[in-house]
Amino acid sequence: MKDCKAAEAESYFTKIKVTNLEGEAIVGAEITENNIRIDDSGRPIDENSGTGITDKNGELEDFLGIGPGTTNEPGEDTENDRQGIKNFVNETPVESQTTQVLTIKTPDGAVYRAEFDHNVTNQISVNGKKEIDSETNENGVNLRIEESKPKITLVSPAPTKKPNN
Repeated sequence: MKDCKAAEAESYFTKIKVTNLEGEAIVGAEITENNIRIDDSGRPIDENSGTGITDKNGELEDFLGIGPGTTNEPGEDTENDRQGIKNFVNETPVESQTTQVLTIKTPDGAVYRAEFDHNVTNQISVNGKKEIDSETNENGVNLRIEESKPKITLVSPAPTKKPNN
């Protein structure tokens, strides 16, 4: 189980890390994310879909947004700012179960598909009944993420290089 880390006022994030079989980071991999919602109960989380490039550590931040983003300037004190979002998340039942599908194109041109189950929740079971968890992480939110081990398949190998004549 991973805790969400605070990012922008309206978002929280985890990191996606791409490595080769030896565990070495793959820098510059293009990752396209698609989310397939499989179950909704309580207030669902709007999880983003999109494309990004892994950084020098082979990582890409995966943002989780709660409702519409704020357009307020940093430092403005409104309900859409960080504390308002924390209060909303900590007081509203959240459970979002999706199948995450990542298409990963490596710098050498190979394309892979990674598929895994992804559950974001702030609920716990107490005497067989779901309740909002009162325990928060170091960022003051009670969201937790559980993910299954990714199933990775090769979609297309890297193109073979033709020798120069």
